[in-house]
Amino acid sequence: MFGLQATAAARHALRSLRDSNAELFSTVVERLEEIRRGDGPEHRLGQAFQIDNVGLARLLTFYDFEARADLAVVWRLDDQGEPPSIILISVEYVSNA
Repeated sequence: MFGLQATAAARHALRSLRDSNAELFSTVVERLEEIRRGDGPEHRLGQAFQIDNVGLARLLTFYDFEARADLAVVWRLDDQGEPPSIILISVEYVSNA
């Protein structure tokens, strides 16, 4: 089981999503819970890429039908703590233009 941490910006974005689109918020939370359980390959969900000074991060995308845009969630694992944590780095909309 992993803990969950988030940057201030990611936390604010999740609160805004909860208010603007509760259904998508529930979907994002369910996916994060899958990762947190970490029973299998779920902790590897999302496209992996490198971020300078952060290391390996992962990208999950969700389509918001109400906003007509993709919601990008960037996260990484911090296995140095006890318990290990999932750190949400960014939660933001990405233009499809």
